[in-house]
Amino acid sequence: MLNYSVWEIECLAVYVGISRCSWWLKGNPFTIFTEHKPLVGAFEKCLSEVGNATIKYLPGKVNVLADTLSRKPLMDTFSK
Repeated sequence: MLNYSVWEIECLAVYVGISRCSWWLKGNPFTIFTEHKPLVGAFEKCLSEVGNATIKYLPGKVNVLADTLSRKPLMDTFSK
C-alpha cells in the first residue's frame, strides 16, 4: 500500500469488504461504521442506490472493535 492516502486505503477496504461479502449482504440491511468522516460523504450517494446499506461515522476512540482488529496481538499472552 505504498503511496496511497489513508482515505484511499479505507475506501478500498469498504469496497473490497462489500464486494467479497455481497452474497451474504444482498437483501439484508447492513451498516458500515467508519472513523474516517470524509468516507461518509463519498459513499452516501452510492450506497443509497443499493438500498440496504448505510454508512455512519464513529469516532476512533469509540470504535473499539476496529482498534482491536487492527492491532497486532501480544505474543506473550499466547505462550502462557
